[in-house]
Amino acid sequence: MTAPGEPPAVLGPPRGDRPAEPAVERMWRRLSFEAVPVGDDPLLEYVDTLDGLLVNGGAELARLRVPENDTFDWYAAANRLGEVGVAERLLASDAPNDAVPALDTRDGVTAAPDPERVHSLVLAGHLAVVLVQGGAYRSFEGSHAEARELAERARAALFGERYGEVAVRRSGAQWSDWFRGVPHPDDTWVALDRRTREVSVLVATDTD
Repeated sequence: MTAPGEPPAVLGPPRGDRPAEPAVERMWRRLSFEAVPVGDDPLLEYVDTLDGLLVNGGAELARLRVPENDTFDWYAAANRLGEVGVAERLLASDAPNDAVPALDTRDGVTAAPDPERVHSLVLAGHLAVVLVQGGAYRSFEGSHAEARELAERARAALFGERYGEVAVRRSGAQWSDWFRGVPHPDDTWVALDRRTREVSVLVATDTD
């Protein structure tokens, strides 16, 4: 049993056989995503910096946790969460809207997010590029090295050196009317920590 204050230990060899499709459907009917407070850490520093560059759009962060569920935990332990579409299901749920009301997805998403896999080893580099690209009217004032340092601090705040325990997905789709999209690219980043069941969702958009 997990001691008070310690993260749940989801990882380890999967217990039993792979859950059958009916068990996966039951999981999605019952599963909810619980909001997690966003603390004053380097991840929020990164989001605030990015938000300041996107003057006609913005950047928002949602932190969520998946409650205990045997089926989810089997796929998390086996590192096969992509097979049950966790990122897609999360973005299509009420959870992002509850955490970031501006997304306004209560009537459903406007497009399929279709997130693609990004290896956790290169996440900081991708986040640094997003900073360096800046917004439609405002640029990052620091150097590329400073952008990389800020992005690396944000990544470390997410999962430290536990690269193999985190699944990262990225989407450029306008799955909510909140995204402006032209000419600035939209970004949605989902980082799912398989050990703690915590999910971080970063969305960013801008326009001219």
